[in-house]
Amino acid sequence: KSFLKPLNLLAAGIDSIKARDLSTTFVPTGHDELDQLVDIYNRMIEQLREERITQQRQQLFLQRLVDATPIGIIILDLDGRIDMVNPAAQDMLAGESGDLLGRSLDSLQHPPTNELASLGPGETRTIDVSGLRIYKCRKSSFTDRGFFRHFILIEELTPEILVTQKRAYDKVIRMMSHEINNSVGAVNSILQSSQHYAGQLTPNDRQDFEDAIHVAIERNTGLDKFMTNLANVVRK
Repeated sequence: KSFLKPLNLLAAGIDSIKARDLSTTFVPTGHDELDQLVDIYNRMIEQLREERITQQRQQLFLQRLVDATPIGIIILDLDGRIDMVNPAAQDMLAGESGDLLGRSLDSLQHPPTNELASLGPGETRTIDVSGLRIYKCRKSSFTDRGFFRHFILIEELTPEILVTQKRAYDKVIRMMSHEINNSVGAVNSILQSSQHYAGQLTPNDRQDFEDAIHVAIERNTGLDKFMTNLANVVRK
């Protein structure tokens, strides 16, 4: 019985590990040789339990990070079918998780998927969808239990392009507004000075001259207000 007790202890420990039960530990028996085995086993189980908890925390954090990121992420299984897709990718592909999981990219009807299906490992490509949305896509790989699996990152560039265009328009409008304001001010000043010559004209010509000067000043003032309002819109 004394000889078989360590073997029985080892068998019980092996059964617990096979069952992925890391909560079972053994109490000392009072025998030095057996207690050494108990101590080693308990320390091993404690270390495995801590590693499992750490791994679960990291996996939970990674999952939350993947779900929250605005970059679309599609993870493929070993057969090239969609194994996981985050909410951003679902929105970009205009589909729901249940419609996408387990399917190959080339079997989907969403516009970007044909381009995604033809991506090679490590390749980066910019995809334009009907001129409305622009995506930057990259296919990479990672090792899972000794096998290479691929995933695709999808980053929408449309907001960045719109911001860049807005900055360019803002710069052009500011330059136009500055030049027009300077020109309108100078021209209106000359027109107002020209009104002093109205007294040198005949009564029949004087009224037409004053009306023409007045219309020109009003048109210049209207152009100045238009450019000011346009510049204010661009700033917003």
